[in-house]
Amino acid sequence: MVVTGIIGEKLAIEKLREEIPSIKWQDLLNNKHVKDYDIIGKNKMGKSIKIQVKTIKSGNWSLHMKKFLLFDREKLKLKKPEQWITGINTKLKETINFFIFVYLEGFFEKEPELKNDGIFIRFNKLEPKFYIIDTESLQRLLKKEHSRWLIKKEHKRPKNPFSFHSGLSKEDLEEYESKWEIIEKDFRLSLSKRKDVGEE
Repeated sequence: MVVTGIIGEKLAIEKLREEIPSIKWQDLLNNKHVKDYDIIGKNKMGKSIKIQVKTIKSGNWSLHMKKFLLFDREKLKLKKPEQWITGINTKLKETINFFIFVYLEGFFEKEPELKNDGIFIRFNKLEPKFYIIDTESLQRLLKKEHSRWLIKKEHKRPKNPFSFHSGLSKEDLEEYESKWEIIEKDFRLSLSKRKDVGEE
């Protein structure tokens, strides 16, 4: 649902401003020219971090594996296509640095709504959960889990051989829950590198 995604982004940027107030955070929800990421953060040194937010109310997040992983092209051309993972898409981290997965199960007493001015109405029951992971770590995780699944299926999709969608559960991301410090650490490392260059 579109509304769920909007609420997830608003909750994520609200939490980023709370957890890492030293960074200027901007929600790109209404920016039609930016499609790859939803939030951008910039520090005083000009370092920027681009974040994509994915939100669900239940079940698993659905991800398109071709965005994250590389597949053997020749195997995909077979009469009965087979999916063999050959690596990760190293270019992805250049456009998206972090992912925030928002889990809203139990957050609403009823379906969320949006007012005319774009402000959402909360019907809180349970606090939302946030899972923060850098792009490269997410890719390694997806490669490991999806490879394991494909092996079980003999590298053939059981229903649609041309589908590259796969699910990611909150259990898969358990160790990344509320890990806001990894984003702050990335900014600190950038600042440290700039100081080192200046000293040289």
